[in-house]
Amino acid sequence: MDLTCSPSAGVKSEDPHAAPDDPQKTSSDDPVDRTVKEESCDDDDDDSGKSRALTLIACRTFTNRLHCPPTENGGEKAYQCTQCEKSYGKPYSLNIHLRTHTGEKPYHCLECGAGFTSLGDLIKHQGLHATERPHSCAQCHMKFAKVSDLKRHRLTHTGEKPHRCAECGMSFSQLPSLKRHQQTHSGERPFRCPDCGKAFSRALILKEHQRIHSGEKPYRCAECGVVFSLKSNFKAHQRVHSGEKPYRCEQCGMSFPQTSTLVRHLRTHTGEKPFSCERCAMYFSRLSSLKRHQKVHGRGKRQET
Repeated sequence: MDLTCSPSAGVKSEDPHAAPDDPQKTSSDDPVDRTVKEESCDDDDDDSGKSRALTLIACRTFTNRLHCPPTENGGEKAYQCTQCEKSYGKPYSLNIHLRTHTGEKPYHCLECGAGFTSLGDLIKHQGLHATERPHSCAQCHMKFAKVSDLKRHRLTHTGEKPHRCAECGMSFSQLPSLKRHQQTHSGERPFRCPDCGKAFSRALILKEHQRIHSGEKPYRCAECGVVFSLKSNFKAHQRVHSGEKPYRCEQCGMSFPQTSTLVRHLRTHTGEKPFSCERCAMYFSRLSSLKRHQKVHGRGKRQET
């Protein structure tokens, strides 16, 4: 079999005993596709009659300038973001930046399930699990490596929401939460599921949705082995083991492990009933209560027939 290797081909002869490549020459922000394919190659120059095994590796983008072709403007920032007009000198830097718009976080911490836009951020985060956490929360005794992380965490206890949406007036404790919310006003949903056609505003939400079809559950609890498809469900489950209840009701002092549980509880104080029955206009504080009620109409309809 004749294999011709061009400068752009992803063909590489692998020697298991060879020293690893110079990381500066082959470093890439995204990991190489681990899937490899072996094919035998009859070398016309080899008289031994044996076939050599060649490993075909998926093409990769090299981030070092030795491997990057020169840009048209002499290597200056030639790669521009179409979303916010920021520019970058290398394509991989632009790819990492684009994830701030799409919400994609392909790198996940096996320790806690946290997601990150770049491998560098993941490595930096993993250091937190191995380092000291001298900053402790006085209310729930959670510990943090940075004062800034502790300050953000305290907002879950105080209920302070300094980030306000100029469009509708809703407030949020975290800036990323505000940015996600602002996407709901634009109504744009460019990310469509190829399996069912449902559209989403962010790539990350689409990725989580697709796990419904694939059955993938990448988040595993180290305590009991239960697996989850959604990071939010995984983190909520971890609080079952830790007993952490960071979301506190300012009205009565009760604490809850999830924001959704706190929101449902708050309706017992406000009397809010956001779920209404279309058949009889009754209102309910919980969606589950509405669904139980709707079964009453379903039974009545069967009895009539």
